[in-house]
Amino acid sequence: MAPKKKNDVNVKIAARLKDERLQQGMSLDTLAKELKISLQMAYRYETGRVAFSVERLIDFAAVLRMPVSYFLED
Repeated sequence: MAPKKKNDVNVKIAARLKDERLQQGMSLDTLAKELKISLQMAYRYETGRVAFSVERLIDFAAVLRMPVSYFLED
């Protein structure tokens, strides 16, 4: 069986999420605490290993004070 291919949309969202978090000087640990998720789970989202639900994307956008559309733009 072939290895599971990461969804390109999730990878793009994850990359924007990480870029914005770093630009704001926020640690991954702080982001995880703000979202009330484990550090490991935050890492999985940020690396594109976990798919974003609409609700979770809204949560990330709120913590980073960015519009959801920022993470969805091409």
